[in-house]
Amino acid sequence: MGHITTKTGSWKFTYRSHNINNSMTLTSLVKIRDASKGELTGDTLKALLGEVPVPEGAEEGECLNWVINAVKHLSDAGVVTLSNSDGLRQEFATFCAGNKQYASRTRYPNLKASEYCTWSVVETVADARMILRLMFDDRTDLREKCNV
Repeated sequence: MGHITTKTGSWKFTYRSHNINNSMTLTSLVKIRDASKGELTGDTLKALLGEVPVPEGAEEGECLNWVINAVKHLSDAGVVTLSNSDGLRQEFATFCAGNKQYASRTRYPNLKASEYCTWSVVETVADARMILRLMFDDRTDLREKCNV
């Protein structure tokens, strides 16, 4: 996961794996890409996101600006297809604002597929179950909840 944080009076880019189990900070996930665009390694994503400038200072509210700039950069690099950055900004702001209840050790983040970044539609229930099996291969408890 790539994101920016401010703890020392200035913003800093960080990239690390993030366990969604029991996360008190990860409340929202918006899908902007799927595997149909080809392989995207963690190293490639980290390098691309590391090229996105971080804001000066430590003013609150800069995370969304950075995320939108990051998605624009990924679109310029051909990694995602972004149709409307203003629409994406509004989509993120609206969706994420309503997800504070997901900041709980007993809930997983709320999920949404973006309307402003293209991705392949799963055509059949069997395809969806196969994708869920792959996603949750090592998570028997999640596979059982999702009935896959």
